Amino acid sequence: MMKPPNSLSLSLINLIMLERYSIVFHPPLEIIEQVEALKLDLGSTIGWFPSRNSKAHITIQEFMVDESKLKLIVKQLERCCNSLQPTTVKFNVFDHFNNGAFYIKPDRESTTILTALMKQIQKTVPTPNTHRGTNPHLTIARRLSPENIIIAHQILKPTEIAFLCDTVALRQFNASQKQFEVIQLFPFLNQADPLGVQGSLF
Repeated sequence: MMKPPNSLSLSLINLIMLERYSIVFHPPLEIIEQVEALKLDLGSTIGWFPSRNSKAHITIQEFMVDESKLKLIVKQLERCCNSLQPTTVKFNVFDHFNNGAFYIKPDRESTTILTALMKQIQKTVPTPNTHRGTNPHLTIARRLSPENIIIAHQILKPTEIAFLCDTVALRQFNASQKQFEVIQLFPFLNQADPLGVQGSLF
């Protein structure tokens, strides 16, 4: 007689069924291409680096769920974005984190706007097994050595990247490509939310 699965076996089965997703602010194509050009400039000097092939985005949250839970998250995300108001944001300073990530950070006003939006989406769209973004930025490269951080600051000239932040993307991790891929876009429609999600930040 076959024994019923124990709790450890069930946990392993559930883990195998989980897929990795992320919710991000999705800039327009011309901004994605502008960031790609910066990656090309850096790569021509230092060679390949982690996140070299990643498309420009601003991470809101990453999580792992099965397909049944994803359907509810999609509904919550759509309702949330329907109520949000498009707003212009600007990125104009290169900076880096201690972990070797090199990025463009938004100006002070845009940081305030994006941080408020991130918190609002994270609150309205709760997800399990979650890593939440807290510091909005556009990543150029990850895990650079201290020497390559210095090179990046030297060769990449100051620039301003401005765009209308009006779309959130849901992305799924492609294990074979080792990249997230956009599976659905959610535009900001600035509509009244019958359930009371506040779309205006100020």
